Amino acid sequence: MSNLSSALQQLRQEHKQAEQQVEKLQSAISVVEGLVGRNGPRASRNGVRRGWVTSVATRRRMALAQKAR
Repeated sequence: MSNLSSALQQLRQEHKQAEQQVEKLQSAISVVEGLVGRNGPRASRNGVRRGWVTSVATRRRMALAQKAR
């Protein structure tokens, strides 16, 4: 029984350490997301890049060029 108790205690300790590491990783991810949001390409919350943001006039020119083909 002592073996099981010590194994359980060790598992709980490892679980606590893993939770602390996850918290650190989440903090690091938040910092990097903040940097990307300010300086990098536009992305949605899930990290998928939306593409370039174009003006209405540019989209109109692109549509007219596409129709001309």
